[in-house]
Amino acid sequence: MRIEGTSRHYGGQASSSDDSGTLAEGFMSPEQLKAVHGESKPENRRDPAPDFLDEAVSTMKARAQLRDQPAGERSMDKTVAIFNAWTGNNLSVDDGWRFMLSLKQAREIQGFYNRDDYVDGAAYFALLGEEESANTTRQKT
Repeated sequence: MRIEGTSRHYGGQASSSDDSGTLAEGFMSPEQLKAVHGESKPENRRDPAPDFLDEAVSTMKARAQLRDQPAGERSMDKTVAIFNAWTGNNLSVDDGWRFMLSLKQAREIQGFYNRDDYVDGAAYFALLGEEESANTTRQKT
């Protein structure tokens, strides 16, 4: 592949090209990254933490409307029941939310920044908190 310039980046790692402008194997040019991941935001811009929480709340409300559930979309109890029947495991609803948090953490660690990982993570942590708040064995007396 021939690409103009002498330095390219992939996931924050620089790669030098040879004099012909060809990238070392396994690296993508900024143009290729943009095509795969879309436009990136300016380097100095930060998304304020409350924006993630606001978006998580909006997403949860939208899912409640989509699923036509007044209290919001709550399918984790059914999800873990299906999973437990399928695998013979004994996950709790709390474990189901922890599993989803683990999924988001794994996705967050690999690849590029994806806002959705943090928005969903905030929502999953809130849903775990909701579940745990009803768990009387976890309450401080």
